[in-house]
Amino acid sequence: IVDIWMPVRKSYAFIIYDNPESTRAAIDQLQNEPIESIPATTNRFYLFPVDKCPQHQEQRMDDEMPNGLIYISDYIDDSLAKRILDSIDSTGEWTNLSCRLVKHFGFEFRYGANDCDPSQPLMRSPIPDLIRYELIERLVADNLVDCAPDQLTVNMYEPGNGIPPHTDNCQAFGDCIVSLSLLSSVQMDFRLQQRRFKLQLEPNSLLVMRGESRYLWSHAIAERKHDLIQMDNNRMQVLKRSKRISLTFRKVKSATTNTTVNISTAMISLTEVKYI
Repeated sequence: IVDIWMPVRKSYAFIIYDNPESTRAAIDQLQNEPIESIPATTNRFYLFPVDKCPQHQEQRMDDEMPNGLIYISDYIDDSLAKRILDSIDSTGEWTNLSCRLVKHFGFEFRYGANDCDPSQPLMRSPIPDLIRYELIERLVADNLVDCAPDQLTVNMYEPGNGIPPHTDNCQAFGDCIVSLSLLSSVQMDFRLQQRRFKLQLEPNSLLVMRGESRYLWSHAIAERKHDLIQMDNNRMQVLKRSKRISLTFRKVKSATTNTTVNISTAMISLTEVKYI
């Protein structure tokens, strides 16, 4: 497989192979076969060869990460990951959103306003000690953040869940947004106008968004059950998603900080309006 194009809101897709023999082999093997990834269904594969795909809008796929974006694979080991998961499971209740389950620590994230109320800390739901002492302090020691985050949002994604393109509120939160991925990998899409960058977030990996990646690029996770990734040999591979938990760390700006907007922050806000 060289590429897969899935037109928006259509019930079909185009699979592009590197030679006619591979196309014929796929048709012979899959034609009229049930789709096993969808249990208890009568849906089947129906494949038809075409000479070429219809024209569709091409978007520039960047080879280099957006400026300010830091990705560290295996930032923590499996032992610490399990202890973090146990700590989260034993603390607080999950809130059911339309596309995922969430827990908030330190401050409650307000989705309507995309912010937190700095005057209303969650006294009964502080960030768990394990996460504060073994993860947040490490982030500070590794110079990945300028100051210790005080707000934590935990998201639980089932296969098919995602989040729409967005940037975190620059008036409400500090310059660093940090995300730790657990249990399963997922593809995150970054976008700036017609530019795009895709990054596969592996379990136990850490993502830090600063600078342009924080303020100019939106980030999103598509609502699907599989991800298509490009291998080192330029071949494409389909990865099946499973349950994933992410920890997003933010620094909440105080009310005093929010009322004092300097020139650089104002320029960032204008840039957000222009590009996002």
